[in-house]
Amino acid sequence: AIKTEGRVEAGLGLGLNLAEPLYGQAVYNFGLGYHLNELHGVNFTGYFLNEDLSTAGRDLKAAKGLPVVFDASLAPTVSSMYFLNYQLTAYYGKMSVTKQTVMHLSLYGFFGGGLVQWTDTNEMALDLGIGQKLYFTPHIAFQADLMMAIYKGPDPTSPKFDNGQLNDG
Repeated sequence: AIKTEGRVEAGLGLGLNLAEPLYGQAVYNFGLGYHLNELHGVNFTGYFLNEDLSTAGRDLKAAKGLPVVFDASLAPTVSSMYFLNYQLTAYYGKMSVTKQTVMHLSLYGFFGGGLVQWTDTNEMALDLGIGQKLYFTPHIAFQADLMMAIYKGPDPTSPKFDNGQLNDG
């Protein structure tokens, strides 16, 4: 069994922002966590989002398919997010990968609050998600999370959002 009580964990990661059509979808992150016991823990995670235009964003800037130019690079965008979360380990067990190999596995849920940094302002946010860790050794694991962040911010694609800079027509 992998003992986690009283242990600190740290990690670096790469992910995708699946809800982003105008900017690059790559997300870089770091995490630092502490396990209060085998079930409960806290973690701090920071995400750094890609601020470069995606292929669709570049096409809109070049007016491909639209009668007007829409330059999304002038709109405010999320540059980073930081969250402090409570984590509950719901399941810990073993998984047989091959007939000779058994790996430890934990499944968990998390929720918390934090800060979203836009290119021009900051907003408070909530997040929640689920994840799993697949342990290669007692000290090295592969972690995969699915996280949803809830925050307030401008929608530059809304017809109501027109600051005179985005639409040039």
